[in-house]
Amino acid sequence: WGVRVRCPEVDRWGNVVVNGGCLGFAYGLLVLLIGKDALPNSELFPVLLIWLVSTVFGEVAGVLRLPKLVGMLLGGLMLRNIPRVIDSLDRNWSNTIRATGLAIILMRGGLGLDIGAFRAVGWATLRLTVLPGISETLAVALAGRGILGLPWDYAFLMGFIVAAVSPAVVVGGMFQLRKEGYGVAKGIPSIIVAAASFDDVVAITGYTITSGIAYSRGSLVWNTLHGPVNVLVGAIAGFLCGVVLWATKVWDSSFRRQFLFISTGLASMYGALRLDATGASAIWCLVMGATANYGWSKGIFLRISSGPSKNHAAEIELTLGVVWRLIVEPLLFGLIGAAVNFHVISASVIPKAIAIIIIGVCVRVPVAFLSVFGSTLNLKERAFVGLAWIGKATVQAALASEPYNLAQMQFMGDEARTEDSLAILTVAVFSILITAPVGMFFIQHFGTRWLEKTTDTEGSVSGHPAEDEFMAHRDSIRESIDVVSGKIATFVTEGSRISRDPSSQAFPRDSFGFSPREPEVQSGTSTSPDTHC
Repeated sequence: WGVRVRCPEVDRWGNVVVNGGCLGFAYGLLVLLIGKDALPNSELFPVLLIWLVSTVFGEVAGVLRLPKLVGMLLGGLMLRNIPRVIDSLDRNWSNTIRATGLAIILMRGGLGLDIGAFRAVGWATLRLTVLPGISETLAVALAGRGILGLPWDYAFLMGFIVAAVSPAVVVGGMFQLRKEGYGVAKGIPSIIVAAASFDDVVAITGYTITSGIAYSRGSLVWNTLHGPVNVLVGAIAGFLCGVVLWATKVWDSSFRRQFLFISTGLASMYGALRLDATGASAIWCLVMGATANYGWSKGIFLRISSGPSKNHAAEIELTLGVVWRLIVEPLLFGLIGAAVNFHVISASVIPKAIAIIIIGVCVRVPVAFLSVFGSTLNLKERAFVGLAWIGKATVQAALASEPYNLAQMQFMGDEARTEDSLAILTVAVFSILITAPVGMFFIQHFGTRWLEKTTDTEGSVSGHPAEDEFMAHRDSIRESIDVVSGKIATFVTEGSRISRDPSSQAFPRDSFGFSPREPEVQSGTSTSPDTHC
């Protein structure tokens, strides 16, 4: 008809309204599909409500230029402290969602571990991986012992939970700085991103060993060996599963590789949930991802491998990333916020928790600053590394409520353990609320002021699934879509021409409407679809 209608641009708040409307429509569709199980007073309704509210709060936080995960956490926190809104939340749902979130975090973390890149960036990354995290663990444990009066095992549990740096906060900021060319010449984004991936490994391994001591109820020998045994069993099982995934001639399609990898990781986590061996499954998922990624990138065992490829890990990371952002992330952070009930937690615990977090950060920042001495970084760049190295989110959300859940299931009636585990949960939640936005602010504000800007931004940030690989993968998908679209357009325009030219109907066509042979083209005419349009 030749009529053009211009759609007005949607601003940031308009996006929140539109996305909220889409979420409401999705919930209405779900009610139509499953009926009363999605309505209030059902077991599923609190889960749906947490997901819906956390997603909306996350969008609002994004508009306010805060990390979305902070908004999600606040959404769950609000729901918990409104009486009778999510009181019917089933514990099995909560445990399953947390296990799923932890599995996805660790599988993505394993896929992001690049041993070659870790060697390339040198000893500064190794020091940055180990020293700040261990120092903060000790500081938080001592502060927890002195301020909250926690027993030593729970104090170190809290230390390892709080000390982990979140790649969700650090990596995104580093990728943005790298795109703009800040710090690329000295490899600062590479150092920080590589260390962020391995920092979680150190924290989770320490948590696994400590939890074996804290939760075991057997003999002293078994209590001591329980944690290391979990780490060893998880590492061996993860390595073997990763080796099996090297057989890309057997797992010769993207769907097969993704299904086997993701289902294996989830099965290990769900099985560990039943057997109270979460530490083993955590190491399992990490090692499986790292082993599979290493074998795929090197093309090991050519008899069973189709050759080296970095796209295999990128495909799985892409799928896990979509599932994480759309479903698991709002649920996980909403649930960790919903675990904090101000009617149960003593008011005196909150200022103590904030004091512990400040003590930990005050220890971590100077240790991170000193860890990169001996490199080519100047004073401002070292200070930036220390300040950027504080954001917490994912590991805290996945592990913080586990001590409280185990206290209720394994040590029911033990009020001391319940109070201690609630204190750990409170410290972890406030560590996210404080350090995630502050860490993001430091990266965005000081990165453009203290780091040297260069025009060479083509180097990839190693130690995490390289963004270049995802861009290449996305481009290949777009090329495939363009080819299919071109075929469809050709088919439609050809059909339109045939409908106007009855003589062309003499050529037989198959069941898809394609002719086995094309009519002769007269000279001076074009077969381009554009001419028919």
